[in-house]
Amino acid sequence: MEVAFSDGFAGDTAVIRVDGAEAWRGDDLTTRTQISHAGSAEVEAADGARIEVEVPTQGLAAELEPRPYVVVAVADGGLQVSYPEQLGFA
Repeated sequence: MEVAFSDGFAGDTAVIRVDGAEAWRGDDLTTRTQISHAGSAEVEAADGARIEVEVPTQGLAAELEPRPYVVVAVADGGLQVSYPEQLGFA
């Protein structure tokens, strides 16, 4: 699955865990406001896996569904997760 980090990141760390094990870590993620993009991650996850994204620098976390494309944004004091049909950045 491909995870894109979009709005609301400013020098943040993001961690993706699959079944409790760290599968990806990104440091110093900062949103490029012109294109609403802070970074991307590719993660392997089997059907039925428990997938979590955490932004420890902001004290936020959310569960992710195992879908091909995921967008994670920081907004309204939490993480907003969406599942577009494809990813695209200018």
